[in-house]
Amino acid sequence: MNYLDFLILYCTHKFNGERSISATYHLLVGKKSSQTIQDSIIFRLSPLFGLFPELERSQILNSTERMAANQFLDESLKLTRAGLEYIENMKLHKPIPASLNGWEYGNEARVMWRRLTIFTQVISNLVYEKNRYLPVTKNEEDLFWVKNFLQRNGASKEVLAKQLHDELRDILSQCSNTEASIFVLKLTSSTRIGLTSAQLAEKFADDLYYIQLLFWNIIHFIVRKLKGNTKSYSLLQYMISDLKKEKNFTASTFATFNLLKKGLEVEQIANIRQLKKSTIEDHIVEIALNDPNTDLSAFISLDDYNTIREVIEKLHTTQLKMVKQHLEQPYSYFQIRLAFAMYRRDK
Repeated sequence: MNYLDFLILYCTHKFNGERSISATYHLLVGKKSSQTIQDSIIFRLSPLFGLFPELERSQILNSTERMAANQFLDESLKLTRAGLEYIENMKLHKPIPASLNGWEYGNEARVMWRRLTIFTQVISNLVYEKNRYLPVTKNEEDLFWVKNFLQRNGASKEVLAKQLHDELRDILSQCSNTEASIFVLKLTSSTRIGLTSAQLAEKFADDLYYIQLLFWNIIHFIVRKLKGNTKSYSLLQYMISDLKKEKNFTASTFATFNLLKKGLEVEQIANIRQLKKSTIEDHIVEIALNDPNTDLSAFISLDDYNTIREVIEKLHTTQLKMVKQHLEQPYSYFQIRLAFAMYRRDK
């Protein structure tokens, strides 16, 4: 078994038989649907959101079969005692890196890394006056970003090279030696081609998927640092300065959000957008998960939320049906889902 098997087993454990194996697949590839986003937050799996966008569904199925063969899973996709022991052992020896947050930083992290790699290569070749080389990316947007930055910045290549070196050295000094080495070895300069994850796994004699997780952990750590301290890392911060978004929603949910701000009701929004009422309710739950400032009192009062929250805390469950059965008043499933979302968000 590899580290990906552990991650799949970990997600399956978190879902506790309440989601199919497809939910784990959608989570790890980062499917931008309201259901997957809600699952990632409600089941506390947002750190792993979208970390393996190229993952094949067959890999999930094969992994599940291996875990079943090892008697880590039963037929209802719940962990056996052996499965629980395996998870606890892995968490002890190879814990999921602490700075990972695929849902919060995933998009910015990938764009920043692409820009950083081509910027590093370009600056290195400029300093050593090398004009003929193959760029590490063919992405026209990233190449244009670097070209535009160099034209507008005005600083000399030597100044930019030193600033990049100093900022990276300072921020990497706050990481483990292994993570810092992985980061540096993946960069391409005028004299060296960056290593792939597979080459790094061989070099460090470690699991490929764990190496990938360590890499994204440091990238997410850097993005988080850049958001909190722009003065110390002005060059690195500029690489994500144009990526700010107003709300952490899917595009469809954002459209619903804008209509909600105008005071429209669920049925009205559904008619305007030509969507089912249940889809609009999905959007509102997603908004509740991500935005504590949106007024949701038209759908659930504070007293009703507190009543449902008390049952959630008493039962320690994420099962809507179980919560509904223990409530004295006939709350709708939509209200219970909203309460779950608000409760998980606030925690």
